[in-house]
Amino acid sequence: YFGWLISDPSSLVREAALDGLNRPFVVANSSPDSGVDLELMTNVAMKFLKRIAGCAIDKEASVQPHAMTLLLSLLREGFLDELEDDALWDQINFKALDPSATPEMRRTALEFIIEQLEAFADDEEVEGAVGVTGGDAERIVVLKIDALASWVAHAFTGGDEKQDLGEMNLQLTDLLVESLKAIPEHSYITTDWSSMLRVINEDSVATTANNNTADRATDAAKQLVLMRMLMASVKMEVGKVGAADFLLGLSFKAAAVNKKSET
Repeated sequence: YFGWLISDPSSLVREAALDGLNRPFVVANSSPDSGVDLELMTNVAMKFLKRIAGCAIDKEASVQPHAMTLLLSLLREGFLDELEDDALWDQINFKALDPSATPEMRRTALEFIIEQLEAFADDEEVEGAVGVTGGDAERIVVLKIDALASWVAHAFTGGDEKQDLGEMNLQLTDLLVESLKAIPEHSYITTDWSSMLRVINEDSVATTANNNTADRATDAAKQLVLMRMLMASVKMEVGKVGAADFLLGLSFKAAAVNKKSET
């Protein structure tokens, strides 16, 4: 019945139904001896998956975080491993950059994205996957920042090589930085400016969430996103000390001039 109730006309009922579907995951993860068999959730999760994803863009903003929390649980438990619907993935992921969404919604959406990025796997797994040696802890942070910037750049360009980078709404990057700071286990990244500068200087090729090489437009967009991330994080840290127009100077033209001056 919970599956059908997520289509109820009442937003309160939809919220309660989503929370009810997520409850087994909460209990199972809170205690290893809970006895909850999450495999029993497979049928209902797959049957109502598109409707659950639809609730992530529900007309009532209060419903959206409940849906995103459930989707995050499904992702972490491997229920979405076989899902090959790019439109559905984008529908969920892009909530992290939605200015009309609540901060809670954007934060949970970012957690959903982070779960998909290889760079955010356990540090030991990352070391083995990319050959990090010698305990280079900063290198692991660099990979995480690079992965986030690559995703944002791809979200901005959509893989369109003809994308006019001057028309990108770089200010949306600030929302991602705010959400990242609100996630306790990843908040340190927002003040690791040394690693951010290292990513910018290395100027590595942008990759997609599937770790494939992106197009040139996305690669160029990634550099702009990285600079915006750095500026937004500094602005957030200094707070009201900075001028109100602190971030207004970052445009594609200015970035291009700066890049040219370095070469």
